[in-house]
Amino acid sequence: MSKVPSGLRVRFWCSHEINSEIRDFGRCLLGLGDFDLQAHATALLLRLVPNKYQESFALTEFGIQQKNVASNFSSIAGSDFEMGIRSWLNDVNRLQLINPRVVSLPCTLIKLDDVKLKCPKIPNCDLSEFWLDFNLGSQRITAYCIPPVVDSATQISGTSTQSLSTWEILTIYPELIEVLDIKGKSVLGQSNTHASTSIFFAPIICHYQAKFC
Repeated sequence: MSKVPSGLRVRFWCSHEINSEIRDFGRCLLGLGDFDLQAHATALLLRLVPNKYQESFALTEFGIQQKNVASNFSSIAGSDFEMGIRSWLNDVNRLQLINPRVVSLPCTLIKLDDVKLKCPKIPNCDLSEFWLDFNLGSQRITAYCIPPVVDSATQISGTSTQSLSTWEILTIYPELIEVLDIKGKSVLGQSNTHASTSIFFAPIICHYQAKFC
């Protein structure tokens, strides 16, 4: 769709039948209980809906009440496209206080055995944290990461160099989890809660620290 001329996309949008299908698809976005599906659906909608209609589309079809969040949908573009989708979906999913479908938390470390996985490199972004997505619809935990490479000569993971642009999805299913350890600390008189959580499942360890307001 990114290669389709903008004029042709506007013609698609003005077609009553296609417009109706796009709106029906948009209404399903927040019901998708998997971040990866949400991200791909968002990317497709950004290409199907002309920019000047995107803010109103977000308000009506996504059911978003906050105008600034709807406005941010229309500003996702360019070299910040991937990070823009991540930030926007994080904001939108946080608004789903009743029956949330996806809960995303920042993750400081993911290890496969003794090998630390690397964060995907995002253009114009110096963040070095993962996002751990708890997908309640697909019943899996996912994280985007750079997988370890096994050196063909030594057969040792992590000894070869790999392009930081190669993303893969680490998937954790509930039956693989052996221990879920959550520790929280709140300060009397303050609304902030700090949480430090570790998930242990052979042979992977995830550790994240989050601050909730």
